[in-house]
Amino acid sequence: MTPIVDGIRSKYRGELNVVYATLEDKEGRELADRYGILGYPVVLLLDREGERVSLLRGVVPQPTLEQAVEELIRATP
Repeated sequence: MTPIVDGIRSKYRGELNVVYATLEDKEGRELADRYGILGYPVVLLLDREGERVSLLRGVVPQPTLEQAVEELIRATP
């Protein structure tokens, strides 16, 4: 997933904040607890207020992730 996430980060630089977290670090475990994530890989898309907009489980193909990101961007005022 890292190359896909890195591609999204590069493509949408300035339009959204991309955070890559793993359960191996404290921040990742805290995020998983906060949003009720029990397993991974998971892609969690949040709005500006930190509310969950979309949750994609498993290895997500780049076109699918890009579509979800585009929908998030269009929905964000």
